[in-house]
Amino acid sequence: MALDLYAGIPVTDHQAAPAWYQRLFGSPPVYGDGETEAVRESAGHRGVFVEVCPERAGRAMSTMFVDDSEAGVGIASAGRGACPGGVREAVFRGPEGAGFPFGGAAL
Repeated sequence: MALDLYAGIPVTDHQAAPAWYQRLFGSPPVYGDGETEAVRESAGHRGVFVEVCPERAGRAMSTMFVDDSEAGVGIASAGRGACPGGVREAVFRGPEGAGFPFGGAAL
């Protein structure tokens, strides 16, 4: 069974969010309408969209597993910790306050 992932991050201000999310994901959007939505592909068949949805802003929930939690991100983490099974994580806070944990074995 093939699995695709398409996760959403609601924001209040689409004009203020792009620079922060470009640093977090390390790339510009691959598509979107430029007014209310910006989509980034994190890996083959895995995408994340940032979309204006004020009533849900700051409530995104997602964890991304990476080799190095801060390589190329250029954003200071809001906290670090350990999870069950030896996984370490670094949490980044977006402009709306939502937490974005990056997990991996060696942080």
